[in-house]
Amino acid sequence: MNFYRVITAVSGVRPTWGTFLIVFFVVMGGFVALKWGKGGVLRNILAVYISVAIASFLPIAEFNWGGVKLENYPWLKIIILIALFAGVSFFLARSSLGILDKGKSNLFINLVLAFLGSGLFISTISVLLPGELKNELTGLAQLIFVNEVARLLWALGPIVAFVFLG
Repeated sequence: MNFYRVITAVSGVRPTWGTFLIVFFVVMGGFVALKWGKGGVLRNILAVYISVAIASFLPIAEFNWGGVKLENYPWLKIIILIALFAGVSFFLARSSLGILDKGKSNLFINLVLAFLGSGLFISTISVLLPGELKNELTGLAQLIFVNEVARLLWALGPIVAFVFLG
C-alpha cells in the first residue's frame, strides 16, 4: 500500500468548520427537543430573541477603552451574546413562563421547534464569527446559516412555527 495514497485519502475526508457546524446543529436540536420539551424549547427561542435584542443595544459596544474597541474582537461579542443567552434562559426558566411546561407536548412539534431554535442560535452566532472563519463556512453551511436569506428564514421560522404548530 502506498503511504502517499493513504495520507491524501485521509486529508480529503478531513471535516471542515461547516461540517462541524451542521453536525452541531443536528445534535443540539435533537438534544434540546428530548431534554426540555416544548416549554423549554419555547423559552430558549424567546431567550435567543431577547439576547440578540439586548446585545444589539449594549452601550459597551460603542466604548473605546484606550484604542480597544469591541468591534475589533468578534470572539468577545460572541461570548457576550452567549452569556446574555445563558442569563436570560436562567431567568425565563424561573419566571412565570414555567407554566409552558404544563401544556401538551408532541415529539414532532418539539423536534421542529428545537431545530428552528438551534438554527436561529447558530445563525446568530455565525454572523458574529471573525471574517476568516466565516469565509471557511462554505457550501451547505454557508447556504443554511450564514447568508442573508438564511438569517431571515431562521429569524422568521420559529415565529411561523409558533403560529401554526402552537
